[in-house]
This record gives sequence, structure tokens and C-alpha cells, in this order.
Amino acid sequence: MKILLASDGSAASLAAVDALIRASRAFAQAPEIVLVTVHNAVPMTFATRHIETSALDRYYSEEGCIALAPAASRLKAAGLEFEQQVLVGMPAETIVAFASDRGCDWIWLGARGHNVIEKMLLGTVAARVVQLAHCPVMVAR
Repeated sequence: MKILLASDGSAASLAAVDALIRASRAFAQAPEIVLVTVHNAVPMTFATRHIETSALDRYYSEEGCIALAPAASRLKAAGLEFEQQVLVGMPAETIVAFASDRGCDWIWLGARGHNVIEKMLLGTVAARVVQLAHCPVMVAR
């Protein structure tokens, strides 16, 4: 079973990590986990005028690794193997497209992320992932 685990380092996304760690004990064999974070794209008109592509790519990578560090640490401590990816785009659409492209059987994510607007609403990214997904979605609180 291949699971896409989306994390932005928020408490809710770490709840999804912890839930997957607990659930993995009941699986017949360890799942193939793809740990991802999605960084909103910097507007390209701004970026192409003021920032070199390599610097922007480095920024996305560094920020993504920081966002994934808590989840990666928990997965490693639990003895689970995983692949890690930093994606760029609109979070819900990017998560669903990546999961589909990679043949994921399940998507796990937190109910709310770091986004201020999301904290006021009921997890707009999570709700959109559920709406768009081709596979089951587990949303943790």
C-alpha cells in the first residue's frame, strides 16, 4: 500500500503522522510512505524579475525541509521508511495530482494547516483534497 502523507509541520499535520504511525502497526506489511509538503508558488512575474530560478528552487527546498523535519523525525523514530518530496503549487490540487501520478492508495493529512485563513475555517485544503481525491483520504485532528 502506498500512502501520501502531507505535512506542513502544523499540529494537525503531526496528528496525521502520529495516526499513521499507530495504524501502521495493524497493517500486514509496512506501507510505502511518501511524505510531502506543498509550498505556495512565488508569483512568477515577481520571481523572474528579481530572483534567479536556482535561488527560488533552493528557497522552496530549504523551507520544505524545515516544514517536513518534525514529521520525518517521528517517522524515523517509529522505524518507518519513507520518501520525502517538496512540491510547489496550490496545496490541495498539488497533493491530489501528485498522489494520482505516484499511484498512491491513500492520502493522509491534518484537518488544518499553518495558513491563517485555514485556522478560521474548517481546513479548506483538507476539504478540497477530500473533494478532488481519486482515493480514500484520512483527515486527522
